[in-house]
Amino acid sequence: MNLTQIWQSALGDLQLQTVRSDYETWLKRTSLVSVDGGLAIVGTPNAFVKETLENRFIASIRRTLGNILGYPVQVRIVLYNGAGNGSSAGALTDRRDQ
Repeated sequence: MNLTQIWQSALGDLQLQTVRSDYETWLKRTSLVSVDGGLAIVGTPNAFVKETLENRFIASIRRTLGNILGYPVQVRIVLYNGAGNGSSAGALTDRRDQ
């Protein structure tokens, strides 16, 4: 499975776990940027979505990705200008690293 397929599967599961307005506002425009070992990087379109995912949805995202991948993962949320298109191309920005 490629990143797009993994994330589409995860979004389908997350959509069932959340109310529609939360899914549409916070999850729909995100993307899976990478999975490397036990770390999954999820990209968001802006800092507000990033903060909300970190505060409200990270446990659900971690559990859902772990179930799909078949092993536990840590999740890191980053700003990503390619978010929402399902691709793995785009620039990563993590303000904590600057």
